[in-house]
Amino acid sequence: MTIEEKIIEYLTDKGYAVYAERPPNPPEQYLIIDRISGEIRNYLYRAQVAIQSNAPTLAEAMRLNERVTRDMLRFTECDDITHSSLENTYNYTNTADKQYRYQAVFNLYYYGG
Repeated sequence: MTIEEKIIEYLTDKGYAVYAERPPNPPEQYLIIDRISGEIRNYLYRAQVAIQSNAPTLAEAMRLNERVTRDMLRFTECDDITHSSLENTYNYTNTADKQYRYQAVFNLYYYGG
């Protein structure tokens, strides 16, 4: 299972609508997972993952981002996840289609395989 699949499973279990890409008919609020970078050292994997919180208003996107951030900081509850920290969070609104979103970037360490 990839780290993206593990995050999707974890956040889905927490009640979020989570996708690897924007679905054709997205719900009102949803998350998109995107691995930005990764490496392997001494059998320990590291990934930097961005989670986009999409919502109808900027305030709702901010609140969704705050909730998912709290849950991702507890991602170490899962087997094989050794570290989860927030690198950055910011407004990531798509001005071209006026889609309000916030993005949180996490550093994750885990045992892969």
